[in-house]
Amino acid sequence: MGRHIKMGEIRTIPPVLTRTEWNALLDHSLIKGASFIVYSGSGLYWALNGSTGKIDYSGSNASTVISGSLSALTSGRTWKEKITLKGDFSFTDELLLPSYTILDLTQAKLTLANATNKHLLRNSDSANGNTAIDLIGGILNGNGANQSVANGLIEFYKSTAIRLIDMIVYDGYFHNITFTNQCSKCSVVNVESYGAGVTGLSGDGLTIAGSTDSGTEPHDIQVLGGFYHNCTSYGIGIVRVDATYVIPYNITLLGAHCYSNTSYGIEERGRWNKIIGCHAYNNGKHGINMGNPPDIVVTYDEVIGNTLYNNASVTAGYSGLYAHSNYSQFKDNIAFDTRPGVDRTQAYGMYINYDQYNEIIGNIGNNNLTAEFFIPAIVTNIVKNNLGYKTENFGTSNITTTSGSIVHGLAVTPTIVNITASGSASTMYMGSFGWYPSGSAGIWVIQTGSGTVGFNWKAEV
Repeated sequence: MGRHIKMGEIRTIPPVLTRTEWNALLDHSLIKGASFIVYSGSGLYWALNGSTGKIDYSGSNASTVISGSLSALTSGRTWKEKITLKGDFSFTDELLLPSYTILDLTQAKLTLANATNKHLLRNSDSANGNTAIDLIGGILNGNGANQSVANGLIEFYKSTAIRLIDMIVYDGYFHNITFTNQCSKCSVVNVESYGAGVTGLSGDGLTIAGSTDSGTEPHDIQVLGGFYHNCTSYGIGIVRVDATYVIPYNITLLGAHCYSNTSYGIEERGRWNKIIGCHAYNNGKHGINMGNPPDIVVTYDEVIGNTLYNNASVTAGYSGLYAHSNYSQFKDNIAFDTRPGVDRTQAYGMYINYDQYNEIIGNIGNNNLTAEFFIPAIVTNIVKNNLGYKTENFGTSNITTTSGSIVHGLAVTPTIVNITASGSASTMYMGSFGWYPSGSAGIWVIQTGSGTVGFNWKAEV
């Protein structure tokens, strides 16, 4: 027996199964979700008009059918209109996205066909940019092994208010996702991006790139969560090629996982940026790399609460975090190596170059190969409470002659030392402090009198 339709149940018939025009089959008042719904099946594509119920466009070329649907959206609109894709789509040309568009890919997979050698998705106005474009869901396959031109898979240029949400993007010939040249107020939320860059070409999972054009800095972009991995260059790159390029700023990375990339998990060459609560692990070089001596110095960054481990997996000697940075905060990060014996290659948990005016507070290093931290003794840096890097120490001691030494036990030469006699001894003072005697982290103490004298001491970096 046939199945009875229950009262209130809505049934639709895929166009591949009927020759009857959809307009005659559907109650138009029920179709409100999208301006167009594009279906695929048996190598064909149909664009259903969400208002009339008619098939407005159809054919064997996905790019042509979807582009026709995009062109049919309201001209000059200042509100968003939606196109929904359902099924598998093979693209032989790039899809250009106009402003105020929602592309719902939740039930779709998009693949760049062999030898297309173009972007898969790109904003339509390359001269002036676009605004208010949402990409939601979907699986995007760049098919990089069968391309030969270094185009990004998804690229936005001079665009604002772009949102990428809940997408899986992989195997771009070059970068998977790119924001460049004055992109701003954009969000990338819970996206997985992997496999960017063919062999011999440096591809990033996500790149936010400055250019040589003055006043075109990408800025105010946030990356929330997501996974960026197994790329031939960086998981996430906030980049400029050299000091002449404009500087990306106000970029926030929050809770992203960047792992198993050939180079750095996160590359940061901007300013006023935040890297918070991210995980960078099993990357070939540094987990997080900031700056590029001598010309690119990162400034005014916040690097807080990140977990950095088992990096330098391709090239030994790299660290959990390397920073060439001034006026930045490094707080509450954890950097360690869990690998045994000769497999342990993460040299330092954190390596801060010879920079100044940084705050390095409350970080933890453990089981790194060379040392937990490298932090130069520069008086303008504030260095406190880092587990595995002692910056404060105190104690009691005594001398039995006119002078003697004590071991301060600090990671580097202290900048402040206080000596106080514990009894009614004659005046005490320091002859020198730092690494004294030779090979020992010592403080040399002298008294003006003689005999045994007790004293309290405190030393700080």
